[in-house]
Amino acid sequence: MEYPVLCHSLDKIRYFRNVLYGNDMRIRIIVGDQASKKMTALRRAVEDVEMGPARANQLCVVTPTNPVPWLPVKEPKNGSAAIVVYLRWLLDPFVEALLMEYGEENCEVVLFESDPTLG
Repeated sequence: MEYPVLCHSLDKIRYFRNVLYGNDMRIRIIVGDQASKKMTALRRAVEDVEMGPARANQLCVVTPTNPVPWLPVKEPKNGSAAIVVYLRWLLDPFVEALLMEYGEENCEVVLFESDPTLG
C-alpha cells in the first residue's frame, strides 16, 4: 500500500494543525526516522494552535521510546475525546498490527521524510 509522504517542514506542521483543528478522529500513524523531525513538527503545531483563538482537539501521542502517552494540548475543545497518534520509526510489524487491530479504514498512515531544504 502507498501512503502519503511529507518532506517539507511547513507541510508537516500544517498536517498536524489540520489534525488538531479537524473533525477526522481516525487514528494517525506517523512514520519517520529522527531526521524527519516529526516530533518537532508536532510541537510547533501544538504551539501554533495554543496561541490561536480556537480550541483544538486533544491528541494522545504514543512514541516507541515512552510507554506513557503524552497529551500535548493544554486546553482541548472536547475534554473527553482524543485523537490517538502513534509515532513510529519504520513501517514495521507494529504498524501492520495497528492497522489490523483498528481496521485500515479507521487509520491514516503518513510517512515523514527529512526536509531537503534544511541541508
